[in-house]
Amino acid sequence: MIKYNKHRLFLLLLVFFALQSKSQSINEETSCFYQSSKHNYTTKTETPGSDGSTEVSILIYPEDYAAGAAFTDAMVNKRLLKYPIEMVSMVVVNGQTYIKSGSITQYNSLTGFKEAEMALEISEPIPLASFKFSNSVTGQLPFTGSTTAFSPDSHYKTKVTYDLYSNFNKPLQISTASGISSCYLYDDNGTYVLAEISNAKLEDVAYTSFEPYTPGNRSWVYSDEAYSSGITGQGGYNLNTALNYTVSRSGLNTSKTYELTYWKRGENTVNIAGATVLSTEISRATNDDKEATDWMFVRHTFTNASSISISGSEIDIDELRLCPVEARMKTYTYKVMMTNWTEDMELTEAGDVSGRILRYEYDGLDRILNIKDTYYNTLETTQYNLRH
Repeated sequence: MIKYNKHRLFLLLLVFFALQSKSQSINEETSCFYQSSKHNYTTKTETPGSDGSTEVSILIYPEDYAAGAAFTDAMVNKRLLKYPIEMVSMVVVNGQTYIKSGSITQYNSLTGFKEAEMALEISEPIPLASFKFSNSVTGQLPFTGSTTAFSPDSHYKTKVTYDLYSNFNKPLQISTASGISSCYLYDDNGTYVLAEISNAKLEDVAYTSFEPYTPGNRSWVYSDEAYSSGITGQGGYNLNTALNYTVSRSGLNTSKTYELTYWKRGENTVNIAGATVLSTEISRATNDDKEATDWMFVRHTFTNASSISISGSEIDIDELRLCPVEARMKTYTYKVMMTNWTEDMELTEAGDVSGRILRYEYDGLDRILNIKDTYYNTLETTQYNLRH
């Protein structure tokens, strides 16, 4: 009879399973390839599958095209070389290559900014023989033969276009292939998003929370002398017709119906000039005890306006929004703070599409501590514990 030492057997089993795990890990490693003679960026990755297939990704960069397409030529001239133009996912099964998915990003030939995103529209993987990489002839893998100017496969369809950019190179308006647009408003330095609006174009929207960090990048016109306290952030606006403290917006489409919302403090009426007002809804904010507060939420709809002027007598307003009635707007308010001797912004409030406000409170380490609603009711509290 052969006798085994139990401890030695246990150690041998541990080593055996460790080697098995290591072998499996090695088999699942991804290999990277650098096939271009013009740059050192990764052009292909391969990952073997447990079923014997191999997942392959192909990346094509501006320098990998022959001259002839305006945007790839411009990217090479501007030395914008590290941004992949086409990315394709394939699978190799029993020596046959099939295309699973693909995407193409096009850039503006003058600015170098992202201009459009395309994606493959296929119901199932297609054989390589039927597919054309954007720098090769049909059925040929990149870097295995002569290159062509940019010319994508016919299965690619445009999904998104980037219509407008800010002076800070941030997208202001994006549109889908179906024609639905989304737009964005930023702070005065072009860093933080103040509003994101879906189903609307930039020319039809406006927003302000009357904060000190948005004087030069606002979409409403108003006097800087009429700041007051607001329901969000550090500022609101005091409407006063006698002092010409009004708010206006021009460039509207007379055939569109718009929604105008704001929070107001004061019983006097806010006047909307230059438009046919279709409806007005007013709801009063309440606190923890459901008692009436000074602030009321107001929603107007109007049409037949190329420009509007908002006026009143000794009325504070805040969170002033404008967009087409079919659009949806979300807004964000920040607090200016100093971090390591540099100016930074901390999110303090966010407004949802209905105008409801969420308030964010932070601890001494700038971690979110409480989330409260419009009326300072606590919705969520986070506790942080030190690990011992």
